[in-house]
Order: sequence, then C-alpha cells, then structure tokens
Amino acid sequence: MVTLLYKTKIRKDFANTVFAKITSIKNGWDRFAVYLKVSNTSKKYSIVKYALGNAVYLSDKVVDASSLLSGDNLRFFISPFYSDNQRFAYLSTEWRHVGGNNLDISRLQEFVNTEYSDLFKIEIENSEFRLLQVAEHIEYEVRKPIIALPLDISYQKILYGAPGTGKSTQIKKLIADYGFEVARTTFHPDTDYHSFVGGYKPVVKKDSNNQDHITYGFVPQIFTKMYVKAHQNPDRNYLLVIEELNRGNCAQIFGDVFQCLDRNDSGSSEYSIEADTDLASYLEAQRLSPQISLPPNLYIYATMNTSDQSLFPMDSAFKRRWD
Repeated sequence: MVTLLYKTKIRKDFANTVFAKITSIKNGWDRFAVYLKVSNTSKKYSIVKYALGNAVYLSDKVVDASSLLSGDNLRFFISPFYSDNQRFAYLSTEWRHVGGNNLDISRLQEFVNTEYSDLFKIEIENSEFRLLQVAEHIEYEVRKPIIALPLDISYQKILYGAPGTGKSTQIKKLIADYGFEVARTTFHPDTDYHSFVGGYKPVVKKDSNNQDHITYGFVPQIFTKMYVKAHQNPDRNYLLVIEELNRGNCAQIFGDVFQCLDRNDSGSSEYSIEADTDLASYLEAQRLSPQISLPPNLYIYATMNTSDQSLFPMDSAFKRRWD
C-alpha cells in the first residue's frame, strides 16, 4: 500500500523534508553517507553520483547562522536535517547540478527513486512535489518528542524570596511543562570553579594487571557535563538548576564562564571564551570546540533564599545577566 507522507509546492521545504526522512530511518545516516563526497570547500559535501553539488554542510558540532553564510546570503537551512552525537548535517538552500537549476527536484527524485526504491518514491505533478512511502513498514530511529519552548522563557533566571514562596515549585512546573533534562547543584562557601566547571583530580584506574593505581586527569563537573550534552544534542532542552546561589562566591565559581552569560537574540553566548588547556583538551575529546559558547538549548535557573544572609555579595554586573 502506497502512503502519502508529504506534499508541497515549495522546493526548499520539500527537499529538506525528504533528506530528514531518509536519514531518520533505522541506520539511515550510514545508508545515506555512502553517497556523500567531500567538495573542494571544507565541510561541504556533494552527492556526486547524482550531480548534486555542495548539497550538504557537515559539521561535528552545532553551527550558528554566521557559519552558514556565503557573502550576505544564508546558503543552508539553520536547523540540521539530521543530528546525533557525532555529526550535524545542514541542507543547502540552493544546491544544483551542472547546467541545471537551483534545487532541481528531478535529480532528488532520481536519487530517492533509485537508491531508496524499497522504501520511498517521489512524484512530481502540476508543480506539486510528493513523497510517498512504498514499503508496508519502515523502522525509524526512536527519538524523544521535541517540545518547543515559548520565546518568552528566560535563558537565565534567579528566583528569590523567603522559604515557602514557591521558588522550587515554579522550577518543577517548568520542567513538567516542557520536558527539560535537568541537573542540580547547591552552592555553599566551599564551592569553587573546579567543583562547578572541572579540574585535575586524582583518578583510580586499572593497569594492565587489573590493579588499581592513582593517576591525575581532568574531571568534568556539573556545568561542563550539561554544556557538553547540550551541544551534542541540539534537539533537547537542558536545565541547570543552582540552589542557594547567594551562599557561594559567584565570581570565583563561574570564573571566566561569567563572560558567556551574555546571550544574543538566538540564545547563544554573545561572547565566547577560550577554554584553558585542560578543559580544552576535554572538549576536543568530546568533538567540541575549545571556544566556550553557551548553546541556546542550555538554560540556567537559580534560587536564592532572602531570609539567609548572603555570605558573598553578588555585584550588579553578575545580576544583570539574569532575569
């Protein structure tokens, strides 16, 4: 039985939907990647067999709109049509073949109807593009549903008040309503940068004789763990909750990460910072840039009990970066 999956007269939307669909099947990326050949320009790939030039921009991390520009024009979709922990694939908005037109759907039709004939079929009729499922059953990768967040939700927020005024209740409701993946920490006078971001610590490892021995290595802490998860999973929303914000020395705990708390309109850090050598090595091992920049899917909320006397003052420069 043939099933209509999608139809439109808009070339760009149709192309992006098709690429998203064929890479979302079980082992879809592995099946798709065999047709990609790197172009002369780094990170741009062509489907050479079907003469689709520079069709895909492939990155090992989330990229912002500025990286998808050529001149003053946006050449790729801002959202990837496929992403996992290792790669982020963006479709060109104007891929072409030699002597053909931009977004020539006939070449995409040939590609899908030939290489995916067991699963899908593309039909073009009266300037309408249709994607059909021809297989009785298709197994897709299992992914959690994405819950879109309202635009007015703050990226960073301090909830303050006396005990029992609903600070934690508001955060619980936010988590329940929008399905955040959450991590919590509590600040206290001994909290510092190394216990919040990470640092070198003794680590027990097994040697070749299965004997324990102590060595030193970089150990990521709660901020870095959430930061890495958010970058590696751009289709998930992450919430870092800091309890008792005013009981720690915020300037010391955040260190140079303080600079990243300024967010631009897209939710990313307005200014990035260069990670120190230890943290940079860890981030590169996770296939991330050593330049620290908060992604738009990482939210930071904090609570502050106004009945407690603050052990450390928070200056206005720190507080103004929070709602």
